[in-house]
Parts: sequence; C-alpha cells; structure tokens
Amino acid sequence: MNQSPEFYELSIDNLQLNNRVAALLKKRGLSKIGTLFAEVSGNWPALKRSLGTAATDLTGAFSDLQSVTDGSSVDWIKYWKLRQLVFYFPYASCDQFKALPENVRRMPLDSSFGPGINSLSERGILTVGCLIDGLAIGIGGLKGVGPSKLQQIIGQLIQLYDAWIAGELAIAETLPPEQVENGDIFSLPVEALNLGVKERWLKKHGIVTLSDLKPFLYRRKTSIPNVGHSTLRRARARIELLTSQSSEGTQLDWAGYAASLGEEPNVFLLQQIQKHQDKNKAISERIRNLPIEILYLGVKEKHLLEADVRIIDDLLKRIPLRRGEIPRVGPSTEKLAQKRVSLLLAAECEQGDIDFQSYFNEIGVTIIPSFEVSSAREFLSSLRDVFREIETALRDDLLRAIFANRLCCSDDEKMTLEEIAQAYGGGITRERVRQREAKLLSSLADGLLRGFSSEPAIFFKEDYCLYWVKAAQRLESIDEISLPDLVSAVAGAWESELGEVEAVLPLILPIISGEITSLKVNFKERLELVNLGSLSNAARHIPLSRLCWGLVGRKLIDLGYKSLGDIVDGLRDGYLEADGAVTPHFISKLSAVSESIDGNGELNWGGYAEKLGVPLLPECERGTQFDVFENLILDLDKIISLGTTRKNASEIFRLRTSQVATVRPTLQKLAEQLKAHQPGVKRIETDILGFLNDALVGLSDSQKRVLIRPSYLQHWSEFAELYAANPNFTDFQSKLLKSTYCDQEVAARVSSTVWAVLNGYPYGRKSKALDRAHYSHQTPLNNKRIVLRGFRRAH
Repeated sequence: MNQSPEFYELSIDNLQLNNRVAALLKKRGLSKIGTLFAEVSGNWPALKRSLGTAATDLTGAFSDLQSVTDGSSVDWIKYWKLRQLVFYFPYASCDQFKALPENVRRMPLDSSFGPGINSLSERGILTVGCLIDGLAIGIGGLKGVGPSKLQQIIGQLIQLYDAWIAGELAIAETLPPEQVENGDIFSLPVEALNLGVKERWLKKHGIVTLSDLKPFLYRRKTSIPNVGHSTLRRARARIELLTSQSSEGTQLDWAGYAASLGEEPNVFLLQQIQKHQDKNKAISERIRNLPIEILYLGVKEKHLLEADVRIIDDLLKRIPLRRGEIPRVGPSTEKLAQKRVSLLLAAECEQGDIDFQSYFNEIGVTIIPSFEVSSAREFLSSLRDVFREIETALRDDLLRAIFANRLCCSDDEKMTLEEIAQAYGGGITRERVRQREAKLLSSLADGLLRGFSSEPAIFFKEDYCLYWVKAAQRLESIDEISLPDLVSAVAGAWESELGEVEAVLPLILPIISGEITSLKVNFKERLELVNLGSLSNAARHIPLSRLCWGLVGRKLIDLGYKSLGDIVDGLRDGYLEADGAVTPHFISKLSAVSESIDGNGELNWGGYAEKLGVPLLPECERGTQFDVFENLILDLDKIISLGTTRKNASEIFRLRTSQVATVRPTLQKLAEQLKAHQPGVKRIETDILGFLNDALVGLSDSQKRVLIRPSYLQHWSEFAELYAANPNFTDFQSKLLKSTYCDQEVAARVSSTVWAVLNGYPYGRKSKALDRAHYSHQTPLNNKRIVLRGFRRAH
C-alpha cells in the first residue's frame, strides 16, 4: 500500500484488533502500522507462527483495510463498519472526523453517546471536538469503559459524521449573540449567575467561569447531570443582563444587576466579587508586598510557594482561582486568604503603618517574645522564658508534652520517646512521637529565621529573629562542625561569652541540629565503668561489626567509629558523649567487652559471648585445616540454625548446598520434598550463602545472633585469598587440595561447599562477595560532628 507517512505512524490500535492480537504484536515491538506492514511483508511466516490462531483476525483486518483503500487514502469509517463497529481501544484517528466544522465540534456530548460519557467528562472531554482530538492520540485512563461502551461512543460519532455528510444535521448557533461578548464578563466565575445548586454541578464537571460555560449555552441537552435546558436558558438571560449592565472598559453595575434578577440574589457571592474588584485597587503596596506566610494559611503555604506565590500580590493577581490552577488550594483557602487580607486592610493606619498586634490577635497568632530584647546578653538570659512562651502557644497536647519533657528540661528529667508515647496514650508509637518532634523542631527553626511559624501559630519579632539569622549566616558554609567550634561560632555571631552560650546550649542545639540529644558529660564515670585503657593493639583493631552490637553497632559505624579502639578514643575525648551515642544500651555492650578483657589486654571471646548471651561457634576450636574440613558441614549448619530465622534454612543447606554436584538435588525436587515453592527455596539458599559470607568472610556479626571464633575466621581468610586468585571452580578445587595437609577425599567432598560460601552460588559465576573479605581499618574518628539540618540554609 502506498500511503502517506502519517498513515504508517498510526498506532495499531486504530485497526481495532482484539486485545490478545494487539498484545502479542506490541510484545514483538510492532506498535505502529508502519512497522506491522514491514513485518508482514518481510517476515509473515514467523509472525504467523507466533500469533497462532490469532493470525486469522490480523489477516481479516488487512483484507478489510485493502478493500477500503482508494489510492493513497483510507476510508477508516468504512473499515470500522466492515469490522461491525467493534472497538477494543479508545483510539480512532481518521481524516473524516477532522473535517467536521467548528460548529459541530462545539456540540456537547449528550446521552446519545451512552453511559461512557461520565468517564469522558472526568477526563475533561465534554464536546465533540475534544472527543475527536482525544481519539486521534488515544484516550488513556478511562475507567469502566469497555468494548460495548466504546462502540456506543465511537458509533454515535460516526452517525454524527454520516448525518453531517447527508445534510441532515440541524445545528443551532453555538456562540451567543455578539452583544453577549461585550465587556470582560466571561472571566467571571459561574457564581455570578446566581444559579444556586446548579453551580455545584457545573463546577464538578470543570465549568468554573462563564468562558467554560459558553459552548453549552445554546444546547438543548448536556452531559452534565441536573443541568438541563431551563438552567441554560437562565444562564443565557443572566449573561445578557450582565452585558446590559456593563460596556467594554467600564465597571459592572452590580447593584443594578442584583435588582434586575427578579429573585432573591445570592448577596454574599455578589459582595465577594465586588469586594475582590474594589479592594484590589485599594490595597496598598506595603500589604501587597508582604510575604504570603503572614496570612497563616497552614499547610497550604507550601503549595502556594510551590506555585511561585511568594507575596500577597502574587495571590491577588490569581484570584479567583480556577479549579486545579494551584494543586490542593481550593475555594476555602481562597476565602480564608481574602478574609485575612481584609483584616490586614482593617489594621492599616492612615499613615500607612500596620497594627500587627491587632491583626495577629484577630487571627489567633501569638507574638513572641512578649518583651523587648535589646542585647545579646538579654537574648541569652531570656531564652528559657521565650521557650516557656512557645510551650504555652502550642495547642497540640502531644507537641506540648514533647516540648516540655524533651526540650525544656534537664538531662536527668528528660523523658524518652517511648515514655512520652506511653504517657500520651491512644495507641501512639515512639516512632510517631519522633516524627512529630522532628517536624516541631523544623518548624521552630524556620520560624526563628523567617519570623513565621504555622505550627505552632507564632510570629517571632523581627529584632529577635535577627540573632538567629546571624548564627545561621555564620554557619552558612558549614555542613558539620565539632561541638566546641559550634559554641565558638555562635558566641562570635552573637558577640557574647562562651560561658553564656554553653549555659543555654541544650536549648540552642536542638534548633540548630534538628534533633534532641543528651549533652550530659561525665567522662571519668564512663571510663571507670569501661576500663579499656589496657587494650592490646590487636584488640583495639577488632572491627566493631564483629562485636554483635546490633542497632547500637550500626549507629556507631554510621557515625564513623569502625573499631574498638575508635570507641575507646571517642569516649576518652568526649566525642561519643557529644554524638549522643552514650546510651544505656551502649554502656551495657561496652561493659561486656570491658569485663571480658584478660590480663594481656586481649578479648576473651568465650567470656564475651557468655555475657552477651549469644553462642560462640564453632563450639570447639578447629586448630587445623583437617579439623575445619572434617566438621565443616556440622559447623556451618549450626551457624545457620542459630544465626538465622529463615524457615527450612538448615534443611536446604544440608540437603542441597552442602552436597557435591553429582548428588545435589534440583531446586524443584527439593521444593517438592520440603513442600515449598521452588523460587522460595532458591531465595532462601541465596540468603543462606550471603549470611555465611558476611559472617565468615565479610567479618560482619552486627546483624547476626552468633559470634565466630577468630581462629576459625583465619582459616576462612586463607580460603578467601585462594578464591580471589582462582576464579574458576576447577582451579580453586585443585589449589585447595594441593594446599591442604589433610585427607584428600575429605577435602574434595567439602570443597564445593567452601566454594559456594565464597562465591554466593554453587558453580555459579563469580560474585562480588569477596569485595567484603578484606576489611580496611580506618584511622580513629575525627572530632565529633554536629549536623546542621537545614538551619544554615533556611534563612
């Protein structure tokens, strides 16, 4: 077929093949008619085999398409009729539809298009023109519209086209008379027509302004529920009435319009429109240039700022807001904003000044501090009083409890997150308390820098915020800072003494860092409790990941403490205290280490495991490689059974992973034996090998429930070095047998298991597991760092 390029770019959905055929073609990458024609012409036998019985539908479609092709044009309407008007996809692109005149395209979709018009209206498709344009590119996201409803929709469109061709389509003028166009009335909201409950139905279907209503004014039927001919007749009459009350470039005579309605007008809406038009001219430049935050619109401020509404004038220019113009900002927010602007106008004095005190009292915002602060010394000495005022301003009981028992009290009196959750009741969790605490600190930091805090609703005085802005500017280019340097930097910004800053540091630090931490320091007591000064060099370099400290160990590793020596140094220098890492759990873990140090400064792993309450494996020393190989399967099975909680993990290891290739059962057979699913068995086996690799090669016990003997790990370190030099299993097994001074038969039997642990899969491709084998000892931790969470950037 010799067709235009546009024809070959059409989607195969235009052919309206059944869903199975279309899915098979798209799976082969044949989504365009052009690529489908090329495949049929050049590779039809293979395509026919892949389609199977579905090829019959494709053959029929091509036959029908050939019969409706005249030269270089295709009569798609005739093609669809030959296909019995069966439509599987909301895609129907053809030149005949595009040829319909504008007055036909303006026709609204009515009930003749079937029940599918409800889904179309939700997608904003309300007229014939919108439907044609949508079908030309495919309408996605139509809920509840299947082949039967598509047949009604597209079939009615074809009937409309046939009636137009036959000259049987009677169309009224779709545009109102010319005089209705006078003035700028079509930018008004539909509320100006005072249509009562009908306004709700119009707005629900995307008709927000009179301009949106224009295409429907002269239709006898609409697809909008509860909006019929009588409603449209009233709308036309009131638009003409509005037009008669105004002329281009003049102000609408709202009083005359309201008197001419002949019924009780919606005075409130008319007054709001009038107020909007009048007050936009009366609002002073000072009010227009105030930040949008001064309206205290709560969470809506975020959405307004995202829409680039920074000052009040930006919002006034966009009122009245069209539906969806600013996401998640609707009529109630618009009404609240207008009310707050009117309150600002009422608080404006004749001289142009604004009485913010009366404005904030009117909207329920607390001004803090209630007193004047004239110097840095007064600022620091009054900080506790200011925090008490903030606590009083908090309206939420949970936030007040967090503020009083976490921020405004000493370390001895400070409650934990869990204690607050239990005291508050209502099934709240400690994690929820932590989230609310973090949000409160972020809101306070933002408010202290910019003056406005939505939750709690507080306005911080400008001269008071200036101190916090100076501190933020001093810390602007710093991501992390040590505690002494932080005190020095803040004292320098406020031109105050170090002692004065240190006295209120527990109040300042949470605002700057975004989290509440304990600053209680008692290094002598800690060192007496965990007397680790006599550690040997080998013990100092024990990786922290091997000490089975769980979440405590993970947190310390994230903070940069990699070894036991780092912990001792950090405790001695005070960095651990400043990091907030010295918790009861940390003390108990470190005490177990301290009590397990022998006279030579070495860690007694047996005693340490007993104090932690975890097993030390293997249960006996494996002094030689013969001992390791002889007991390998039993030892690994014990590690798996005690160190993991995966169901069937031990059985999968014994029955499959530890077996040589000649007798190893397949995954399917093992799954049948264990009455499990094959993918689950495979996943568990992979997890087992990853677990063993972490424990024996990666030297990571932090997430395990067992400790591994150092002598046993030494043997596995030698295996890992051999594995790194021999990426092929055959070579690895050969070298292992040569380097082993034990029974060759025993070594050959367990070599496949050793390979599986090191490689991550028996006889599989070489994995990256060995990358964890060589632990790199880091230098001791640098000075304690305070993370400045958003404080330095907020201003």
